[in-house]
Amino acid sequence: MLLSTSLRTSLSPFFIYSLLSLTFDYSSDSEAELALVREEAFSAGADAAVVSNHWAKGGAGAKDLAEAVIAICEGESGFKFLYDLDLSIKEKIEAIGKEIYRADGIQLSDLALSQVNTYTRQGYSGLPSECCNPSRCGPWTDKR
Repeated sequence: MLLSTSLRTSLSPFFIYSLLSLTFDYSSDSEAELALVREEAFSAGADAAVVSNHWAKGGAGAKDLAEAVIAICEGESGFKFLYDLDLSIKEKIEAIGKEIYRADGIQLSDLALSQVNTYTRQGYSGLPSECCNPSRCGPWTDKR
């Protein structure tokens, strides 16, 4: 069984809902196994746990999953940003580093700092900072 999940325990600071999609393999997965994984998902805080067999049935096999996604998206949301949008870009990146990746702090390369300064001058500092990769080869480094 292939399992993809984002449980509320890791997403709770952001009030993001979680959905567990179970890809059912008829050759090796039993109904009891699926029931156990679904039960564990709910006990860990998942908002939905849906069996999907789109790989075997195409769109029809993903219908229950799609309906679960719609139901969750149409529900109430307590979403909040991790940081105040008035913070500087560097402070937003630092908040992401500390809260998501449990970093003690951040170090921006000269290139990254130059990009942050450019974005700030261009008026983008009030926007959310989203895609931060902690990799030494990520978008905020010059080691490519």
